[in-house]
Amino acid sequence: MIQQVVDATSIYIGTITLINVTLGALTALVLWQLGMDSPIMWGGIVAVLNFIPYLGPIGSALLLFFGGLMTFPDVWSALLPPSSLSGFIWLKPT
Repeated sequence: MIQQVVDATSIYIGTITLINVTLGALTALVLWQLGMDSPIMWGGIVAVLNFIPYLGPIGSALLLFFGGLMTFPDVWSALLPPSSLSGFIWLKPT
């Protein structure tokens, strides 16, 4: 019985890791297309923060917004990076 719990937990963690890495890669690709600096770094931040339930995606969106403010000239353009992230949030299973 304990081995079944260990196996199920291992599969769960592996699946969540695969989903988060995919989310980070897709985010980096979109940010690269948008012209943001260091898209791989931003994708890595998104992937790591997405392990934190509820607060991780919120923190990622806020960080992407502030990064967008440093990259783009106006507030409306700065909303592009976090809005691109929200398009990928559906990848996270509930």
